[in-house]
Amino acid sequence: MRPILTILLFLCTISWGWSQNYGPPMQIGLGLSGITYAGDLAALDDPIKRISAGFNLSFEKDHNRVWRTRLNLGLGSFSEQSDRIGAKVSISPDGESFVRTQFYFGDLTLLAHPLPNKRIQPFLGLGAGILLFYPKDAQGTPLHVDELQNRLFNTAVPQIPGTIGVKGELTPMVSLSMGYTYRFIPTDLLDSTEVESGFDAVHTLTLRLLITMISPRRAIQK
Repeated sequence: MRPILTILLFLCTISWGWSQNYGPPMQIGLGLSGITYAGDLAALDDPIKRISAGFNLSFEKDHNRVWRTRLNLGLGSFSEQSDRIGAKVSISPDGESFVRTQFYFGDLTLLAHPLPNKRIQPFLGLGAGILLFYPKDAQGTPLHVDELQNRLFNTAVPQIPGTIGVKGELTPMVSLSMGYTYRFIPTDLLDSTEVESGFDAVHTLTLRLLITMISPRRAIQK
């Protein structure tokens, strides 16, 4: 996990340095997210969902006034408990099924800004990437075993993030964005449970501060 994140950060650093000299300035974003989960342990009729915090670091670059690319690296977690006993989830001291899953992700997303000349800009985007997840039970024991096939299941899976939101320019150097992201993740094992058919889902609402980076070389040219 750490080598993968290190490689991604290294590639981001190289691309940032190149773009500062040869293309439009890059924006670096720091994001704080609220994360909810829908899956085998979540009650569908419960209007109040557990919300966990997540963090992300993004690198954004314009291709033109409408299209922009975002490279996003982040981490988060979710926890859930239910009186519906799952086959692979240990029972917590209060007698209910419980799981806590930590996850890390990296994705590349193409964003579209349909109103590029406005100070407040709506956007939408679609991307692809990878997600690493690590479910644990109430005692902190890893839950990586697929009991149906009696083997460890893969905790690195592809993901397709779809996002929609709005971005506002505070100053020529600083912007603020708020966006909702649904991550399509083709696995039913984020919670290490396969009680019902269908994939698990992660919903994210992110507030992101974006800073436009201008190199000393460009500052001198201006």
